Amino acid sequence: MLIANPLSEYNSDRHGFRNPDSILDSKNIDIALVGDSFIDGACTNEFTFRNNLTKLSNDKLKIANFSLGGSGPLLQLAYMKEFGKFYKPKKVFWFWALNDLRNLQDELQSPVRQYMVKDFSQGLYKNENKIIADKVVEQYLNWVKKEKNKQGSLSLYDRKVAISMRFARTYKVYKTIKRFIPQIYFDTPAYWDSTTVMTRNKILTRRIPPEEYKLMDDVVFEVMNEVDKLVKSWGGEITLIYIGRGGFNSKPNPPKVYFGQHSFQKELVKKIALKNNFKFFDLDKESLDQSYSLMKEAYIKIFDSLGLDYRIVKADSGAIGGSDSEEFHVLADSGEDLLAFSDKSEYAINAELLTELQDGQDPYSLEGKPSPDGKGLLKLKKGIEVGHIFKLGRKYSEILNLRIQGENNDIHPEMGCYGIGASRIVAAAIEQNHDEKGIIWPKALAPFEVALVEVNPKKKDEIKEKSSEIYNLLKENDIDVLWDDREKRPGVKFTDMEVTGIPLTIIIGERTLETGEIEIKKRQDEKPQLVSHQNLISTVKTN
Repeated sequence: MLIANPLSEYNSDRHGFRNPDSILDSKNIDIALVGDSFIDGACTNEFTFRNNLTKLSNDKLKIANFSLGGSGPLLQLAYMKEFGKFYKPKKVFWFWALNDLRNLQDELQSPVRQYMVKDFSQGLYKNENKIIADKVVEQYLNWVKKEKNKQGSLSLYDRKVAISMRFARTYKVYKTIKRFIPQIYFDTPAYWDSTTVMTRNKILTRRIPPEEYKLMDDVVFEVMNEVDKLVKSWGGEITLIYIGRGGFNSKPNPPKVYFGQHSFQKELVKKIALKNNFKFFDLDKESLDQSYSLMKEAYIKIFDSLGLDYRIVKADSGAIGGSDSEEFHVLADSGEDLLAFSDKSEYAINAELLTELQDGQDPYSLEGKPSPDGKGLLKLKKGIEVGHIFKLGRKYSEILNLRIQGENNDIHPEMGCYGIGASRIVAAAIEQNHDEKGIIWPKALAPFEVALVEVNPKKKDEIKEKSSEIYNLLKENDIDVLWDDREKRPGVKFTDMEVTGIPLTIIIGERTLETGEIEIKKRQDEKPQLVSHQNLISTVKTN
C-alpha cells in the first residue's frame, strides 16, 4: 500500500509498517525494531531507508521494522500485542526517544491504554484481509496527499495525524481509527484550520516540569513491565536503547521543544532497563557515567538492605581494562583481599594499590597512618569481594568494530561491566554474622523472620491454641514464620533454632498463658524480652 509521508512516499508491508512485504512471509523474525519516527524513518526517503535496512540485514538475519512515526510507548505496546506475537522476534530492540513521555501523556487520554490489560487484543492480524478491503483509510490518505500537493508541505499537526493513520489503516471504520488517536486531534473542527493547528501545537509542546513527569513513573514502569512480559511470552529478549535528541549523536544539549528532559528521561529509561533486566546501550561517556552511577546506587541499596558491613573499594581494572573500577567488599577475617580504608570518610582502596606502599613494605605497617584523602586514619582489614563494576569505555566496541550510525558519523558505544556474586553474598554474610553456636542471619537473608516455639507439654492443648493464634497474627501481618510444634524437649528446639540462625524466636509457654506476656529472644541475646500481645507485631518488625 502507498503511504503518504510529509517528505516522501513509499510502499508499506501488509500491516502498514515500513518493510518489504516479503520479510513477513516467514514468521521467523530474528530482530524487531520498535520505536517512533526516528526508527520508522518518517523523514527519510525510500532509497536511503531501504539502503540502511539492507546494511543491517543479510541472508542469515531477518530484520523487521515495527516502528511507527508519532507513536509513544503505549501505542508501540499495542501494535506489538497485535502483530509481534505472530512473528515472535528473537531479539527486540526497543527505542525510547526524547519525546516519548509527552506521547505517552497523549496516549493515556485515549482507549489505547487498554493495551496495558493482559491479553487485550483487537484481533487485527486475523482480520487483516477484511480490514485492507475497507476504503476509509485509503480515502483519507488520498486526501492527505492532495493537501500536501496543495500546500507544498503538511503542518506539524497534519504530519502527526497522517503518520498515525499508518497504524490506523488496520481498522475498518473511522470511529475505530479515532479511538486510538488522542481525542485532542478530532474533537474540535477548528483543528483543520492551519492557524489553529499551529496554536494547538504550541500547547502540545509546552514546557513540562520534571515534577510532572515524575508523577508518571508508575505508569511508565507499568507499560514497560507489560512489554517485558509480552516479549518473554514467546521467548524473546529486549534491548532498550535511548535516543537522546533526534537521532544517534553525542551532542550534549537537546532542543528546547523537548522540555530539557534529556538527563531525567535517560535516567528513567535506565531504571526501567535495570528493573526489568533489559540490556541497553550507552552512546556517549555522559550516558556511561550515568549508568555506572545507577548501578553503583543499586548495589549500595542491595548491601544496605542486607545489613552487611562493607566497603566500596577503588580497584585495578587489570587485564579487563577501562577507566574506572570499584569493588564491593564485605569485611571478614577470612577474606582474600587486604583493604585499606579511612575511619573518618568513605575512602577505601585495595591495599596493594596504595601509592604510599614501597616495594617490600609490609602493608600492615600502614595501619594508623593518615588517610590519602586527608580525612582520618587508615584501618586495614580483609574483605570478601561480592560485587564489581567497570567502566570499559570504547575499548571492546572499537576492537570488535561495533558501530552505530550517528548523525554525522558512526559511533562506537560506551560499555560497562557489572557483576554481583549471589552465592558469595550468602557466604560473606555467614562469615560476618556467626558465633560459637552457628549462623546469625541478617533479617533480609534469613530463611524465616521468626521461629515460633511451643514449650510446656503439660498444657499441650492450651499452648497449641495460643500458638495457632500468634501464628495467624504473624501471617496476617506478612511476617514469615516457622512454627516448631514438634514433641521435643525445649532445649532441643532452642538449639535447633540457634543453629538455623533465625533472627527472632517467639516462645509460647506457661508465662504466656498466665500473664499474656510473650517471650521474644533475639538470636544473639542470652535472655528473652517480654512484650504484650498488642505490641508483638511492632516489636517483631523493629527488631
